[in-house]
Amino acid sequence: MQYREFDGIMVPTRRRVYVRNPDGSPVRDSVSITIDITNATFSWEQTHAR
Repeated sequence: MQYREFDGIMVPTRRRVYVRNPDGSPVRDSVSITIDITNATFSWEQTHAR
């Protein structure tokens, strides 16, 4: 798995979902889903405890 840092957070940037054989092993030449993340931005809001 490949990771990249975005705003100080390490993010997996490449995901693949493969078709499976009856024994559960992946069929490497048959990709069902491909996700490639090339950019990510994170924002947060700081809240104060009362």
